[in-house]
Amino acid sequence: MVQQINAVVGQRGRLTAKEVVLSLPLSGLVLVNDGDVVVRTTDGKSVKSVVGAIALRDSVFADDNTAAVTRLQSSDLGTVDYVTIFYGTNDFQGLIPIGTDTDATGDTFKGAINLSLDKLLTKHPNLKILLVTPIWRARQVSGDSLESDNNPNSLGLYLRDYVEAIKDMGKKYHIPVLDLYKTSGISKYTKNLYLSADELHPNTVGYTHLANLIAAKLSSTY
Repeated sequence: MVQQINAVVGQRGRLTAKEVVLSLPLSGLVLVNDGDVVVRTTDGKSVKSVVGAIALRDSVFADDNTAAVTRLQSSDLGTVDYVTIFYGTNDFQGLIPIGTDTDATGDTFKGAINLSLDKLLTKHPNLKILLVTPIWRARQVSGDSLESDNNPNSLGLYLRDYVEAIKDMGKKYHIPVLDLYKTSGISKYTKNLYLSADELHPNTVGYTHLANLIAAKLSSTY
């Protein structure tokens, strides 16, 4: 069982990442799922059936951050308490330039984060936002074994450069950041424990481990 965070009945949380399992037994929580986000408990049952939460699914998730922001902005976030934003690994793989702290479009990585946070906080200053970095990658494309510590993408950028960019933006907006790249314990030594056979996505153990870390960060911060 993952760490429990006590929730007020009617409290809402939002996930904005692909293929993320957030295994948090939050009684009364409303989970708003953005497309391919997977929300379930560690035993594979739906959060709704286990803890009585209401699971809401948004429109299909796209890798384009601008589209994600547009959906976020138009969503009913007035009663949402938590927004957890995962950016980075797809940007690294998709060769998105990092850009500068002042970029304001989705053409760069920092620009997409600026766009996201500015629109969200301007319209919904009540939101409690957590930025979450990517985890270590064992490869870039299937079978190449180009792990992320020592192998940049074709722009010459390392995954840790995207991690540091997220941390920069967290400082700019005074928003907490969970650095899973440095603190998750997922590495070349533990990949068989935490990663699935594709050597990129977490397995059940890995998702549960990440859920514990996310839960602990939310609990200690908010």
